[in-house]
Amino acid sequence: MDLRWNFFGLILGIVLRLKVCGQAPLSPRIVGGTEASPGTWPWIVSLQIPAVQHVCGGSLINEQWVLTAAHCCDPLASLDNIFAYLGRHNSSDPNPHQVKRKVTSIRIYPGYVDVFGDYDMCLLKLDSPVTFSQYIQPVCLAARGSEVHGGDKAWVAGWGITKEETFMFPAALNEVSVPIVGQNQCKCDIPFFLPPDTLCAGLSEGGKDACQGDSGGPLVIKVGGQWVQVGVVSLGEGCGRPNTPGVYSKVSVYEDWIKNETSTSDANQPGFVNVTATGQDPDNDFRCTTTTPVPMTSTTTYRTTDDDFVKDTTTRPSTIRPTSTPRTATALPTEDDYDDDDDDRDSVLIMGTR
Repeated sequence: MDLRWNFFGLILGIVLRLKVCGQAPLSPRIVGGTEASPGTWPWIVSLQIPAVQHVCGGSLINEQWVLTAAHCCDPLASLDNIFAYLGRHNSSDPNPHQVKRKVTSIRIYPGYVDVFGDYDMCLLKLDSPVTFSQYIQPVCLAARGSEVHGGDKAWVAGWGITKEETFMFPAALNEVSVPIVGQNQCKCDIPFFLPPDTLCAGLSEGGKDACQGDSGGPLVIKVGGQWVQVGVVSLGEGCGRPNTPGVYSKVSVYEDWIKNETSTSDANQPGFVNVTATGQDPDNDFRCTTTTPVPMTSTTTYRTTDDDFVKDTTTRPSTIRPTSTPRTATALPTEDDYDDDDDDRDSVLIMGTR
């Protein structure tokens, strides 16, 4: 597997909103697979429910809205007490910069399909706006038509478990850097049907990934001086396995839906940035041999305040859906087609929902 880093493959296009987003005043140089410094990822959100600690991640996209995964929202939709923690760093107190908000509205993307994880996107409205600070900032979102290439460098962070098949949760927010994996290569590495609105990221040698508890968290790239969210943690086969990248919902597909659902004034709209990849995409020439589909296991793990665990596992179908062209050549639908379901960043971030 040839993953080539392309440090210069991304350039900033047009900023579609004048509001400032994607700023991390306290962010140092990032080294993958370590505990993040406080304030490094000021848009990261911990979603929690009573009697249960961290359930999923999310990202703050403006003063009152959080972006996360639909498979995180679906089992919580009937609950009244869902809370978002912003400015949080440690898994337990103290968290001196933390702000707590109650979730008052859950907006699951209408095309979401739980069985295959299609359109795994959700918005959460907070009970009141938050005040931005060095530790709480909105992330920019990749605009409609944005493009990344295989090998482009991305980052992911979360409070998910630090090793596959364990319940080892980190003491604090973890972060890791992973390269984007092109769609052709990803379809070879993960031999089951990939939802059409996804992108992949991970190392060919494994060891760094998202895992259970990281679901809903942001996959970001740096474009100029701004951090731009290109993906939402969605699916994974295990955690940090070789030649098994993580699968993320592609944010740019949902620009119109996000704008319509948040429906705030232009001054308070989430900040969308047009990301343009330059040069030749190495994924265009990638070919793979025939592979055998594998079942995709979806596991959601919650840690309670008594350090007990609730684990729900569902095995999804392994059948690859029919396409009109060979799997390695299956094209993503155009963005117009979209108008009308966790682990340590240091070692990893699991396939099924995370």
